[in-house]
Amino acid sequence: MHPNSWGQNARVRDRTFENLYPPFVTFRGKGADVSAADKLVEEGEMKLAEMDFKTAFAKFKKAVETDPNNARAYFGRAEAALGLEKVSPGDILRDYRKAAELDPEQAGLYLSSLGAFNVSIGQLAQAEAGYKEAAAKDPENAVQYLTDFAVLYYQNKMGESEEMDKAEMDAIRYQTLMYFCNALGLTPEDAVELLTKKPQPPAPRPMVVAEESDEET
Repeated sequence: MHPNSWGQNARVRDRTFENLYPPFVTFRGKGADVSAADKLVEEGEMKLAEMDFKTAFAKFKKAVETDPNNARAYFGRAEAALGLEKVSPGDILRDYRKAAELDPEQAGLYLSSLGAFNVSIGQLAQAEAGYKEAAAKDPENAVQYLTDFAVLYYQNKMGESEEMDKAEMDAIRYQTLMYFCNALGLTPEDAVELLTKKPQPPAPRPMVVAEESDEET
């Protein structure tokens, strides 16, 4: 079995810790002392950014053992596990869930990651629940989470579209549109009305040019 055996190659590349967290900002940027567990997490993040999944996983595992309340260690262990075949899907899902429980402020990120992994292993109902929970925990980014799920749902269901007839494809398109409507807070009727009316965008506001000061410098 190849590493990333759940079809995670692209997701691992796109969701490295380089993208998720600026290096060292969380720990060092605040001027706080770095604990032993946090140091292990930093080392794991660097290895994950290099796609050294085995070493990263070992670092995060040690961090969890050192500090069982370190949310970032659980999340890192789940992310590193995406590149390994020895870790079960159940263990990965538990780590994402534990991270969300330990750090409510980052719960949206952790739960959307849980949802994305559920999509990758074909558990669409659980994935939908995960993204909806992420949206509820992080309303500011709710549209992003829900539209992400709509796109992943469509890609997952249409993966074998060459073998589908039009009725099957239309059913998938319909459900995808329903997910997009939900993300935008629209009923199907609202969406139809908007598409029918084709509302024109407002005219651009005139640019206000600041006047130069006549005062001597």
